[in-house]
Amino acid sequence: MGRDAAVIRVSLLLVTVFAVAIGRKEYADPIEWPAKQNTPFIFDMNIEWTLTMSYPIEYNLINTIDYFPDELSTANCSLQSDRLCAWFIRNNDQLMACNLKDPLPDITLLNNVVQMHGLHQRVITINGASPANTMVVPLGAEVIMRVHNNLLMEGISVHLHGMNKQNMWYTDGVGLVQQCPIPIGSVYSYRFIADTPGTLWWHGHVGTDRGEGLLGAFIVARDDESVVDSSGTKVLPSRQYVAVLQDWPEVDSQVIWYNQKWELMKFLYGYDNWNQCWASTRTYDGTNVGGSVPLNGLLVNDKGWYNQDDVTARPWALPLEKFKIKAGEKIVIRLINGGMAQQMMVGIEGHNLTIVAADGVPVQPRVVDYVVLFSGERYDVLIEGKAKPDRQTYYITIETLEYYDWHWNHMKPYFGLAKLEYEGTWPVVNSPADIWHSQCTKATPCSVLNCPFGQYPPSVPLTCVSAGDLKSLEPISEPAIISDQGFMNGGFEEYFINMHFDSHVNGWKFAQPKGMPYFYNGRENEVMQWCDSSKCPNNASEYDSGCDCFVHYNLTLGNVVQFTIYNMGYDAEPGQGYAHPLHIHGTHFYLLKVGFPTYDSKGMEYQQNPDIPCVQQTNISQCNNLVWTNSSWMNGRIEGMNTKDPSSRDTVVVPVGGYIVIRFKAVNPGWFYAHCHVMMHHMGGTAFALRVGQHDEMPVPPSNFPSSCGIYEPPPLNTPSQPSSAATQPSSAATQPSSAATQPSSPATPAQPTITTTPSGSNISQLPPSLALLIVTLLTTHMLFNQ
Repeated sequence: MGRDAAVIRVSLLLVTVFAVAIGRKEYADPIEWPAKQNTPFIFDMNIEWTLTMSYPIEYNLINTIDYFPDELSTANCSLQSDRLCAWFIRNNDQLMACNLKDPLPDITLLNNVVQMHGLHQRVITINGASPANTMVVPLGAEVIMRVHNNLLMEGISVHLHGMNKQNMWYTDGVGLVQQCPIPIGSVYSYRFIADTPGTLWWHGHVGTDRGEGLLGAFIVARDDESVVDSSGTKVLPSRQYVAVLQDWPEVDSQVIWYNQKWELMKFLYGYDNWNQCWASTRTYDGTNVGGSVPLNGLLVNDKGWYNQDDVTARPWALPLEKFKIKAGEKIVIRLINGGMAQQMMVGIEGHNLTIVAADGVPVQPRVVDYVVLFSGERYDVLIEGKAKPDRQTYYITIETLEYYDWHWNHMKPYFGLAKLEYEGTWPVVNSPADIWHSQCTKATPCSVLNCPFGQYPPSVPLTCVSAGDLKSLEPISEPAIISDQGFMNGGFEEYFINMHFDSHVNGWKFAQPKGMPYFYNGRENEVMQWCDSSKCPNNASEYDSGCDCFVHYNLTLGNVVQFTIYNMGYDAEPGQGYAHPLHIHGTHFYLLKVGFPTYDSKGMEYQQNPDIPCVQQTNISQCNNLVWTNSSWMNGRIEGMNTKDPSSRDTVVVPVGGYIVIRFKAVNPGWFYAHCHVMMHHMGGTAFALRVGQHDEMPVPPSNFPSSCGIYEPPPLNTPSQPSSAATQPSSAATQPSSAATQPSSPATPAQPTITTTPSGSNISQLPPSLALLIVTLLTTHMLFNQ
């Protein structure tokens, strides 16, 4: 069998698997580790719109369903372990009375249901599921992700978040930077080597498609999937799971985007809803919750619930995600924040979390009570089952970091839940989840990894562990990259970038190009607008969208690159700024330092970090393009960096009033991208492109790579002259094709003779109308058949 035939055979085999393994399952499936193979791993991805809380029937029709937790209190229903009695089919006959429903006859019908938040909403699905079923391949495998775009109107692309894709920049999936969006009805394949191990994920990268369901987990398996536990012992978890977290909004993400673009976020509850307006929220240090919107659920995989009263009061009655564990068993849950905006704090009742990997890269084990994940971040968590659990179910708690409303009133965070369920016979306890951290006290506060601030208010019994405190488990392969001794012999590039007010990079808002820069080399101005401070002040994008531009940095191939990303603006004003999760495509980087601001006695941000001289400023533009206050820190000599064992990341949070220092070696040539992973910030302009290497150093895309997006202007039309009553003589332009319209003929195609439309000196308007019409028809037909 030839290689292509083998590829086709594997593809058909996998399509069959996807056709079965879709939709809702009561329990999360453990990861299944595939064997290595000589043929590519192929994933056919049928992308289409689906209605949540429904299942397909014949003739492409669907039945809508509902779940009623109140039914569980009835005598008959309380005896059913599968809770079938709480599920109902709606009567879809529009000629019958409203609100008619029938019991769901078979629990297996839920296998084809996308539950999400328990309400009915149009979402993007992948082979009938959202998030997609987890893709798992061995390290070094060849992979084909074949995308079938069956959406109605949307062009899409797919970015594999965390995969470096060495020397394959054109497969990285950023629409209009690395590829043309995939048109509706088209099939587009990504073919690459799985060169980055660990917990990755993929998502759409055009517009708002990620917030509408276009995402899924992608795991690249190492030869040895052992982890190191808190005692320093290497253990092989008996089961590993994936948990994709999402903040599901009350309104469609497209609506959110246009409200933001038009500065009408106040009306997210509806333009004609006079009784309810929306305002942003604030977190524990008084800074804003970036991208916060009205929520209808925090989801774990494809399950959550829209009603917060149900979530907090009777979670046992809800159809939540479940993870199995045995007494004394060690499992790993790979947490992925695939959401639009909200940072989420995750914990498990009665269990510690041992962090064993960050963004797919192993770290020295760190035991905490909770971990915060921003959009795009991943943490692998080792959980040790209790030897003698006192009940069957312990809740996995997810909560936002909202603490104040816009008017500085204390508010409750938004909650989501999942279940850690012990196998065997253990007491079934129907009680609310411990969402208020009852085990945390002032005497014994609980620890939280990855806070976007340096500390909690004194009244909150939680302590912060910075992401910068995580340490690499494996030795640093090139210690020179993380040196603090300076780079005196060249080969080093240093950049300072401010991300503070809404959606900007050093005062500029990123504007997507109209075509891929690679294919417009030397004439980039045809498809992009350069950032030009002589035409626009570098803070003009705040008020003038005409100043949005193609923010980019040209990196020299092989150099060590240091980015200091800071988040500073007006000083000493509470409620300013958002924490930004920065993601860089095409590379991992070392997180060398995280600098926080100072806080007052109430835990509120008081003064921005003085290491960057943005203090006592009244104009935000004065905080852009700054360098270190201490000039001796330039050229890589920064005090306080971890130059021994920093963690390697691809997504990291930039705290408000503070900064991060990251480094990597620019060894992956091509056009890449970096951006805030809060979707509305990214779309609003908090992004920049990276050109790694010169054009002739970049890998050349395949010859058939679709690259025609950009600006199309047709040439002048080369058509026969049309009769006109206003002129008695045809002009020379009508009888001879213009030079602009004349195309060079192929050697195999002889040039066509010039056609004279009327005899010289004649006037067609003097002929009888019927004869004139006949002549025009014959001449036109002759021209058409001789083109």
